[in-house]
Amino acid sequence: MIKRMLLFAVLAATAAMALPNRAGADKCANGRITAFTPTSITVYDDGLMTFTVDGRTRFTKWITQAPWQQHTDLSNHWLSIGELVYVHQRHDGTNTARWIQVATDEPLRNVH
Repeated sequence: MIKRMLLFAVLAATAAMALPNRAGADKCANGRITAFTPTSITVYDDGLMTFTVDGRTRFTKWITQAPWQQHTDLSNHWLSIGELVYVHQRHDGTNTARWIQVATDEPLRNVH
């Protein structure tokens, strides 16, 4: 019985190590916008990170203060240098942003 349990533990550990590591594929970044174009956004978060932006990228408010149930949809017109954003990368391994949250609360907008 102990041998079977040990064999199972070894097989489970081997299978877990053989699976691809997706931790690096799903990078998110939160920080200030340092540059942006209609097709890209660069955010400073422990260094500069640049993401591609396309028609499928979604923009929403990053709600940090009440009321919590407020309307969250935004457009890319809210982007400007120095804005605080949280960029969520797509799960397909590309460096394309699937969702960008923009902090629109006034106290956060003035923090540098």
